Amino acid sequence: INAFGSGSGQGVRYAWSTANGNIVSGANTSTPVVNAGGRYLVIVTDNYNGCTTTAEVTVPVNNQKPAIAVAPPTLLTCVVKQTILDASSSAQGNQYTYTWTGPGIVSGGQTLTPVVNQPGAYTLLILNEQNGCTSTITAEVLQDVQPPAAQAGGDFELTCSVEQGTLHANGSASGPNITYQWTTTGGNILSGATSPNPVVNAPGTYTLLVTNTLNGCTATDIAVVTKNTNYPAGLKLFTQPPSCDGRKGTIRFEEVQGGVGPYLYSIDGGNTFLAANQFTNLLPGQYSLVVQDANGCEYEQWLVFPVPIQPVVNLGPEIRLNFGESHTLRAFINLPYYEVDTIIWSPIESITRTNRPDVVLVRPFTDTEYQVRVINKEGCEAVARVLVRVADPNLWAPNAISPTKGQGRNDVFLIFAAPNTVNKINSLQIYDRWGNLIFRQQNIEPNNPKYGWDGHFRGQPMNPAVFVWWAEIELASGQVILMKGDLTLVD
Repeated sequence: INAFGSGSGQGVRYAWSTANGNIVSGANTSTPVVNAGGRYLVIVTDNYNGCTTTAEVTVPVNNQKPAIAVAPPTLLTCVVKQTILDASSSAQGNQYTYTWTGPGIVSGGQTLTPVVNQPGAYTLLILNEQNGCTSTITAEVLQDVQPPAAQAGGDFELTCSVEQGTLHANGSASGPNITYQWTTTGGNILSGATSPNPVVNAPGTYTLLVTNTLNGCTATDIAVVTKNTNYPAGLKLFTQPPSCDGRKGTIRFEEVQGGVGPYLYSIDGGNTFLAANQFTNLLPGQYSLVVQDANGCEYEQWLVFPVPIQPVVNLGPEIRLNFGESHTLRAFINLPYYEVDTIIWSPIESITRTNRPDVVLVRPFTDTEYQVRVINKEGCEAVARVLVRVADPNLWAPNAISPTKGQGRNDVFLIFAAPNTVNKINSLQIYDRWGNLIFRQQNIEPNNPKYGWDGHFRGQPMNPAVFVWWAEIELASGQVILMKGDLTLVD
């Protein structure tokens, strides 16, 4: 406060006082320092004459702080990425300056409406440049970006019996502010695409989107639906058709190719399934064989048990053969060749097989009954027999020869035999009446004159006479017989 007093040449003195103010210093000077508004009184005294004068001054106060206020900030969310801090109701005017501080000021930090994008405390300082007064206020920006829980549930498999299924998002967030949206890649949603439990009927990847409508935050999860393609694809069977002898048929499922066990079996087209894999006492007819695996997948194939055909076989009438002859026997069968399982011939000693089991070559040396037994694939059989009669060996020798007059006929004595009758003549011997051996040949063939006797002995012709001959002959059957007789040599 500046006071101006006047007096004599000895000067003046000052004395300041106040009832409601505050004198900081200089209370006895003309320029006291005060720091409070109020009424201040000064008494000025002339040092020479002691006269006084008073003066009073009122010091005004201007310490009004700026008005300041901030509206509650908007919540930052997954959708609301930034917000405006609204302090527009605070003091405004050219004398004011504004300063914001905080963690995420995007723009407007020197205005009443800054844009921020981070949660935290934001402080506004307003300065009244005219009186130097300031005001501050802090606004707390909150954030909610917590995503909702999303659980699409476990994966599952569609099978032949499970053609559709339900996805379960029951472990996800729930409530009035939670929404669900299902989408799929490769699959198919039958119903409930906006529910926790949609129904699907195709393999694929199913994506669940869970949204919290309060903060716009989302979460996703996937469930994979697969399709079982391991179907039953084949059967290994044991079958025994019904037989001609009255035996019933049998079907046994020995192995299933593909599918998932355990299996069920049916022979009536799937009308009746049993866990047992063998079916007996079956009659001729058509059977629809069906196998069903644990997933309900089925495989079907047909099996026919034909009416068993009783085979019939015939070997023809009785046969007559010359000794040593062969004959072809053929079994006449009433079945196609592929229906015949086994053909058995007997007796095997005189049978030679051919490249056909129903045809054999026989060469008996005695009367022989041949039998053929035919068995078809159903185990039914038939038997036929035929008697082959064999004539005695046809052997002969002349009883007279005339080497000198035969003129090419009856010149030589030899053993004659029908074809295929004799293997060889082991020995041929001729004796005179006195028992002298005059001719001998060994291991010779019949019917060959070069091995016979031409009536000579030691290079000289013999005189007409009666001779005795003897022969050991091995027949085609291997039997050895003896032949003998008289021979007349004629001149």
